[in-house]
Amino acid sequence: IFSDVFATALMIIAISGLFIVRGNKGLWGRGGIELAIGILIPLLFIYLI
Repeated sequence: IFSDVFATALMIIAISGLFIVRGNKGLWGRGGIELAIGILIPLLFIYLI
């Protein structure tokens, strides 16, 4: 149960962080590129395994 709560807390922190940052590093700037890379790399590893 602890690991499920911990994973949920990490997801909440990550998702809320997407909307806090403003400016060039926000979701529509460099942050969007980092978000896409952060999603694509794990999916690539899952696909290759």
